[in-house]
Amino acid sequence: MVKRRGKPGLPEQGEAGLPAADAALQQRAERLAAIRRAVDSGEYDSEELLAKAFDRMLQRYQSGFAAD
Repeated sequence: MVKRRGKPGLPEQGEAGLPAADAALQQRAERLAAIRRAVDSGEYDSEELLAKAFDRMLQRYQSGFAAD
């Protein structure tokens, strides 16, 4: 398949003909929905995931103070 380049000033097209930003938003929404289903079913609950989330939150919190 040949990928066409968009016209100047127009958003690039994704695979389904959607602008690339719309395609990325759709993919994100699909991943988020899958995660929510896993959380609701109890499959996405672990100490490891909690630790990772906490570490990311702490890093963001600490980097916010460094920028001030």
